[in-house]
Amino acid sequence: MEASSRAKARATTMVKNGEGKNLEDGNVIIFNLVYNDHEGLELLRKVGDDPVVLMKDSTWDYNGIIYEVINFLKKGDSVKFDISTEDFYANYPSAGSIPDSIKDKPLTFYCGVTEIMNKEEFQEYQKEQY
Repeated sequence: MEASSRAKARATTMVKNGEGKNLEDGNVIIFNLVYNDHEGLELLRKVGDDPVVLMKDSTWDYNGIIYEVINFLKKGDSVKFDISTEDFYANYPSAGSIPDSIKDKPLTFYCGVTEIMNKEEFQEYQKEQY
């Protein structure tokens, strides 16, 4: 992770160290994601049967702090990290403006990687799911 990213993302804590393969361009990563506001109020929960599914590509270098953290994870890893609301909203303009109740406060993210697979493996996985 480059220095500017480390400065924006507060300490990243490894909760569980996985043993799977690293994420490469073209891979699909499936992970559970929960994030809370500064008071612990859950703002997003994408877990279990409704995980986050992303394909890694060259745009990850420009998509913000969350992608930068996920980029260094491998299958089985679980991490916790904080991001300021300003940095989060700057990277996600579609989120709108920062609500006054969370302005200048950290958001806490919990991320656990359940699977990393290539395109062919992901196509097979999709067939099994539907």
